[in-house]
Amino acid sequence: LRYMASTIDLGITYASDGNKTPIFYCDSDFTTGRCRAGAVTMLAGGAVDWSSALSGSVALSTAEAELYAAIIACQRALILRKDMEQLKFIKETDPLDFREDNQATFLMLSRRVTDYSRMRHIENGFLKCLEWTCRKRIEWTHEPTNSMLADFFTKCLPVPCFLRLRKIIMNLGDEG
Repeated sequence: LRYMASTIDLGITYASDGNKTPIFYCDSDFTTGRCRAGAVTMLAGGAVDWSSALSGSVALSTAEAELYAAIIACQRALILRKDMEQLKFIKETDPLDFREDNQATFLMLSRRVTDYSRMRHIENGFLKCLEWTCRKRIEWTHEPTNSMLADFFTKCLPVPCFLRLRKIIMNLGDEG
């Protein structure tokens, strides 16, 4: 409540010179076993969609936790895609730009790994993500951890990092 009271004058701003196509960031926090999945969609310099949720099952590795986050983000993005197509932000043939900071998950989702035998327990959601990648509905980019915007929704961050990400996500410029 104190944070909300002290930031009442802050709000998300959008800019005509911001990114013209959506960029989707997804991440997870694996510290408690049950991972917290977070995602944020940036458009015109500000966040247009975001989420933070505990996954329904316990992840066995960091890569698996990140994969759960990617699956949730993909599901949200494909719903959001229809609205963005109608508003002419993207064309039906344009792939969505996804950012992932975990190298193992990035390699799996960008189809650079061919042995998926240790992932049978999460097969359905993973296969759906692969299908969207194969159909060129999604393209994956490795995002360095220090610029992963979805960290804002998954982890307890040090104050300077929190303020830096808040400034980017809300497109605050010099006021944030």
